[in-house]
Amino acid sequence: MRNPKRGGKGDSCTIGKTACPVLRKGMLAAVTALFITIISTTAAASTCPPLPNIQEGAPHEEWQFARDYLSLQLDHCLENPYFFAQYGAALLRTGQVEKSVEMLERALLLDPDNGAALIDYSEALYISGKLHAAIRLNSRLLARHDLPQPVRTVLEHRDENWKKLREQWSRRASLLVGYDDNLNIAADLEQLRLTIDNQQILVNLAENSRPVAGSYIHALLTLAHTETLDNATKRGYATLQTRSSELQETNIDQLNFGFQKQQRTLTGSYNWKFDNRLLVYGGNDYFITSEISAEKSWQKESCSPYIGASLKTLFVPSQNDNNDVALSLIPGARCSFDSGLYDFQLRLSQNQATKDRSGGNRSGAEIAMRWQKPIGSSHMLAFASYGILEDSEGYSPLLDNNAKRFNRNTNLSLQYIHPVSSNVTFHLGINYQKQQSNLELFSTRSRSIDAGFSVLF
Repeated sequence: MRNPKRGGKGDSCTIGKTACPVLRKGMLAAVTALFITIISTTAAASTCPPLPNIQEGAPHEEWQFARDYLSLQLDHCLENPYFFAQYGAALLRTGQVEKSVEMLERALLLDPDNGAALIDYSEALYISGKLHAAIRLNSRLLARHDLPQPVRTVLEHRDENWKKLREQWSRRASLLVGYDDNLNIAADLEQLRLTIDNQQILVNLAENSRPVAGSYIHALLTLAHTETLDNATKRGYATLQTRSSELQETNIDQLNFGFQKQQRTLTGSYNWKFDNRLLVYGGNDYFITSEISAEKSWQKESCSPYIGASLKTLFVPSQNDNNDVALSLIPGARCSFDSGLYDFQLRLSQNQATKDRSGGNRSGAEIAMRWQKPIGSSHMLAFASYGILEDSEGYSPLLDNNAKRFNRNTNLSLQYIHPVSSNVTFHLGINYQKQQSNLELFSTRSRSIDAGFSVLF
């Protein structure tokens, strides 16, 4: 077993109170020191070269060097269980969890009682989300009679922590303070060009119809329940958040609740999600959205492709003309590289108006990328997207002779998350949004920055 809260490249652990059991540096040296010594001194295959003598707790660079060296020796060590045990260990410590599972399984096929391989294999299963399988394997280790007492103590500690994760409640409160140069998401126009009787006229816009900059406070409260089964994970959640500023007509209050399930298979997973949102804007207008989505993913070595679909409804009680139903097709791939974890996605959408809406139906496409990378105990998160959205009918006779609206949207965000303590994290975020449109009234830009803290309780 190795500490799941590693800070090296490709770290699969996330920041959180319960995501990584508290297994401190140095506690695990006793767990595998004996087995690593055996690995280094008893490699038996006649054509297999000597294996690196690398100790538990070695720097990431040493494990990476060992991984690269061992990968070159694979064809020479096909009958050596100690080779596969150490190669799997090196892969695990450098973030290549899926491949490490394969190598550790080969070690156990050759030597089912290989202690080092069993310890690492159970941890690899745990990191892969196969909690129940990891617990069963850890129990098998504890049933052995040849474990030194320090090893048994650490494995018992791991067993206790992992069993706590099968079903858990989490509560998080966040408070952020920020600044936005366009709180009301308005076009930066002093005059609006209108078409009346085939003639264009300029209308002066009121000051409050132009972008208003200001500070804001964003508060967030989340409650979630997660249950981990042998081949599935279920999660129910509810979130209440509010953003308030001096410009009260732009205040946002939102309630979000839903349920999601992941069903794991031998080749990948199926994911389902049902999400509902109630959003109140400016204390008056409110919107209700409901979305159901499904996804099928295929597990591959470095990039796992997936295909998803979603059905989303929008209900605006005060403006029924804006009600609609949207259907989206979402292909993509999740990849793990030394530079971080990536999620590449393409979304193709068809939006059907339920009544006679300005612009009629809408069709769109969006490409997006999410990136996550651990930096020591901290995390960097980034998001970038570019999308187009086109109306099927003219938007208004007053705007550019009833031209069809065509929007291009760009979104960029960067977040830095740093744990202050076991249950407190610091957040810093920068956001940029830009919408370009052939109808100048809908061309907007917004830049914001915020910082604050989250507390798990």
